[in-house]
Amino acid sequence: GKTTLLVPNYPKEYEWWMGRIKTKEEWKRLYQVDDVRYMEDLEDVLLEIMNVKTGEVNNEEDKEEEEDKKEKDETNNITILLLSGPNSDSGNVYSPPTETFTPLLSSHTTKHSSSFSKIIIDTTTLHPILSECRVLKP
Repeated sequence: GKTTLLVPNYPKEYEWWMGRIKTKEEWKRLYQVDDVRYMEDLEDVLLEIMNVKTGEVNNEEDKEEEEDKKEKDETNNITILLLSGPNSDSGNVYSPPTETFTPLLSSHTTKHSSSFSKIIIDTTTLHPILSECRVLKP
């Protein structure tokens, strides 16, 4: 499958406190994902994922790739990974932004519900992986 990382689009002023802000390409290399988008693009990203899953393909290369995927993958689920877990330094627990996803998913899934089996919201996978990334410095 394709991985898309959603990151905040910080204004330039944040560099005063946070240091240099990473570009999308830097995030892409750091986390080895296929695509990086800003959080404000969340709805567009979800719609694009649903369009791919429903078979609405825009160009010939994507059509061929989609046919290959259909042959290899018998299921047609969408998995969304959300970060959730305790901060090992402060002990504060980060909760996933379900209030952002729930309305978007509710409004768009009815249009596409017959085209994929289900949407899986996974809140357990990301935390240990990102915690490990934080510990191991390149």
